Amino acid sequence: MLTITELRSAIIQRAGVDRTFRSALLTDAQATISALAGGTIPTGFEFNPIAELELTDEELDLVAGGAGPTYACSSCTIPS
Repeated sequence: MLTITELRSAIIQRAGVDRTFRSALLTDAQATISALAGGTIPTGFEFNPIAELELTDEELDLVAGGAGPTYACSSCTIPS
C-alpha cells in the first residue's frame, strides 16, 4: 500500500502526463485515486484536484460548468 505522500506524488506525476487520467480525476476523483492506489486509499488521505493541480482554462470551465457569469435576478442591478 502506498503512503499518503507516495500516493499524492503519484497522482500529481501521472496527471501531468496523462490527460485521460487527469480528466478522470476531475469527474470522479475517488474512483480514480482508488484505482491508482490498488483499491485502497490510505486512511486520512485527502486530495482536491481543483486546488492541487494547475488546471487549464478548459478544465476550469468543465468543473465550473462552463457557463460563465449568469445573473438571473430581474429586480437587481449589477454594478459596473
